Amino acid sequence: MFTITNKIRTVIAVSTVGAALASSGVASAAIAVHRPGTVTTIVARPTIVAQAIDPNKVGSAGIPGYDNAACEQLANQVNSAEQGANLAAYHGDSATANNLYELAQEKDAELEDNCLVID
Repeated sequence: MFTITNKIRTVIAVSTVGAALASSGVASAAIAVHRPGTVTTIVARPTIVAQAIDPNKVGSAGIPGYDNAACEQLANQVNSAEQGANLAAYHGDSATANNLYELAQEKDAELEDNCLVID
C-alpha cells in the first residue's frame, strides 16, 4: 500500500495551487498574501513607474511664446503632475490622482504641440 507523507502532501498541494494560479490567467495589480501561521493579510501594492521628461532635452520649436525656458518649465510641470498623481494613487486618493494625471496629459500635449522634445 502506498502512503503519502505530510511532506509529499505539502508539495502536491503547493504544486496544485501554483498550477491553478498559473493557468487561471488572473491579472491583478494587488496581490493578497497570507503569511504562514498567521491570519494577517498583506497587500502588495504595485510599483508605479513613469518616465520623466528631461527638461534639458526640450527646447523651442520657434513657436511664439514658447522659448527654451517656457518649454523647460512645461516639462517640469508634466513631471511634477505625474509624480503627484503617482503619490496620490499610491495612497489611495484616486480623485486627486485622476486630476493630476489629466493635468499632466494637458501639459504634455501642450509641450508636444509647441516645443521640440528629444527622446
